[in-house]
Amino acid sequence: MSKRGILPKEFVKLQKDLPICGSCLFGKQTRRPQRSKRGRPIQQPEHNYPGGGVSTDQIISAQPGLVPQSTGTLASKRITTATVFVDHFSDLSYVVLMTSCSGQEIHCANQEFEAWAASHGIRILHYHADNGCFAKTSFKEDLCLNAQSISICGVNAHSQNGIVERQNHFITESARTMLLHAERLWPEGVSPLLWPFALKYAAHIVNHFALNTKGMSLLEHFTGNTLLDNVDLNDFRTFGSPCYVLDSAQHVPKWDPCSSLPIFVGFSALHARNVAMVLNPFTGLVSPQYHITFDDHFQTLTGLRNTAF
Repeated sequence: MSKRGILPKEFVKLQKDLPICGSCLFGKQTRRPQRSKRGRPIQQPEHNYPGGGVSTDQIISAQPGLVPQSTGTLASKRITTATVFVDHFSDLSYVVLMTSCSGQEIHCANQEFEAWAASHGIRILHYHADNGCFAKTSFKEDLCLNAQSISICGVNAHSQNGIVERQNHFITESARTMLLHAERLWPEGVSPLLWPFALKYAAHIVNHFALNTKGMSLLEHFTGNTLLDNVDLNDFRTFGSPCYVLDSAQHVPKWDPCSSLPIFVGFSALHARNVAMVLNPFTGLVSPQYHITFDDHFQTLTGLRNTAF
């Protein structure tokens, strides 16, 4: 047993002993690979430092997703695309949600990722992308002004962008599994509209708990800081689970319920790590909350369905 808890080999053995989960089978069911002797794996460039090479690609969904919004009237726009950035050195992934594939939104997504990397002292030097919206002249000129380079895959040659394609497949399966699990246990509150939150939360979990051969998390490997030692496992909750948030109203009648029942959708990137983001199912607004109690196993819903608060 190491200071980080369960060793990778022991964790694999523990996974084999766990019962089969129906949500996992629904969410991670894929085609069996066809074995073939033809073809060779695409060789990706090797980078020995974070930010030296970043693969990027987009996940486009036919199901529109809810736009994260904290104030005002709920917007009519919906999330249709997620741009994923994967660092070659650490395999860390960063997800940016977008309402369209326009050049302006791609530029904003690129700026958001680079600002987040810069907050950890990392500068992005090279991008590797598919031959699509990332091959536009405006995007390449912007990279040139920032002394950055880019390499483009061949037309419809997605296998040449294998690093990000593999990561997209993994976090999409994880997000789908979490969403299906929550929707099965709480169909009145959780719907496919929440897939953008599930995708961001899946990438967040992978960055913190996927370990490399040195026993470091992807975020530790990318930043060079031992952040995982400061992460409390109790702060990570079940996606889509019901939570009870203390009512902020100052004059709540003494005998009335003093909390509301929103949906847990992840953590805030602007606050402390234990500040959760919750979705109000009546207004569709998302807010950061601290005074909160979680029901990770959806146990309280059985009684609440037979009552009216």
